[in-house]
Amino acid sequence: MISQIFLIAWVLWTHSQGWTDPIEVIDHWGSAQSKELCVTPGDHIHQIWQKFEDSPRVGYNVVLPDGTKLVSDQMISNDVQAGYPEMALLGADSVAMVWQESSHFWFQVRDGDGDIVTPTTEFPIPPSPRVNYDMDCDSLKRIHMVCAQIESTNNEFVLYTVHDIDGTLLSADTLPDHSYFNPYIHIDGNRVHIKYESDNPWRTMYIQYDLNGNIIVGPVFLFDDDLSTGHFTSIQTDVAGDPYILIHKNPDGEPSLFALYKLDRETGSILINGVTIGQGEYVCQVANDIPVFQPMPGDTSFYASWLRGTLFVDFCIIDQNGDFIEEPYVAYDYSDEEIQQIQYLRGATNEEGDFFLTWSEGDTLVWGYYIVLGLLDFDWVGLGEETSAGIQVLSTLYPSENPFSAIVQFTAAGISTGCKLEIFDIFGRRITTLTSSGELFLWNGLSSSGARVPSGTYFAVLNDGEKRSILKVVKLE
Repeated sequence: MISQIFLIAWVLWTHSQGWTDPIEVIDHWGSAQSKELCVTPGDHIHQIWQKFEDSPRVGYNVVLPDGTKLVSDQMISNDVQAGYPEMALLGADSVAMVWQESSHFWFQVRDGDGDIVTPTTEFPIPPSPRVNYDMDCDSLKRIHMVCAQIESTNNEFVLYTVHDIDGTLLSADTLPDHSYFNPYIHIDGNRVHIKYESDNPWRTMYIQYDLNGNIIVGPVFLFDDDLSTGHFTSIQTDVAGDPYILIHKNPDGEPSLFALYKLDRETGSILINGVTIGQGEYVCQVANDIPVFQPMPGDTSFYASWLRGTLFVDFCIIDQNGDFIEEPYVAYDYSDEEIQQIQYLRGATNEEGDFFLTWSEGDTLVWGYYIVLGLLDFDWVGLGEETSAGIQVLSTLYPSENPFSAIVQFTAAGISTGCKLEIFDIFGRRITTLTSSGELFLWNGLSSSGARVPSGTYFAVLNDGEKRSILKVVKLE
């Protein structure tokens, strides 16, 4: 009976164009599970999660995007209480995984096929009862950690450590003006970017190290922390190496939100100061407060995704200025049946720019969860990336107005008779094809089926089979 009830609930979701159906990627039926994922070449999706077989253990597998198991579900922790897993790419084709057993940290390294490189090993750093920590790896295949430590009620601090692939401690430093709450780390080239919280007063800070453990930027004060809770974070860098911090905030008495900060790599100057990217709900849910933030190919734009409550997976695309290339919309919608609950969203990209998301999906009638995978194919958004390269090799396109509301006319000087202009949306779907009248094309804002298209970003693509011109236009209501 339980399986029948769950099967009925399983199909009560919808997803937007360009996104795949969610597929089960971890077999066990149980409670919602904290987890992480990374993608290595060949679209090998490595997953680590807590509550393996619904016990306080840490599990691991490797799957393909269609759900095929390359490495079956297996326990990688010791057979003791364990949880709070983290994972990061180690080089281009392996992964490092870290978790806690009681107050001690353990790790394991696997190659791209899931074979063990470093067996389960304890980190030689002071144990900590706190579970607030994060990790990343550098180009030298070393593991970097920021870990909330507590020695007594009057001695709380954030420890930054660097380890060799065998776990050997190479360096350690205590962050200045620190507190134990929610440190996050991201490594880009030879720079280590860390967001953490200070104490007395409680403030949100940024600091930058080199790979040798030397402070080179900061600490930088981002904002006063007068919020009730939150500050779960994702950090990325763009093609220039400037760090972006997408952070969850939960102001007292107001809906939670996801705010974007950008800093100058060399000086720490704040270039984008807390622009709101998306909205959450009033209630802070720790399981659902970490946003997914991943660079697109070229590192000039970013995917962002988050859970809005327990029924919606929201998504958007932003550029280096924090402006929307694609405004937030619902990628996966579970509101048709509110007995369903989704938790613990995590994400990653591959080299081609495909965007992978996993979350725990379950229902409240039987209180059971599966971990499922959703995918956005970069081919749907590839046209948008080409515009950033300034490709205008056939003829320069000129719109009569941009943005436009109802009708727009495109001029393409010097084109041959019979040349066609195609209109695509942000996902790469062809909306309509226009035929020229001399050097002019007229688009009335309708699709090829005659339906009026919604407001948003579109791409006019002029193509003669060998050369191409692309122009981005924005349609308003």
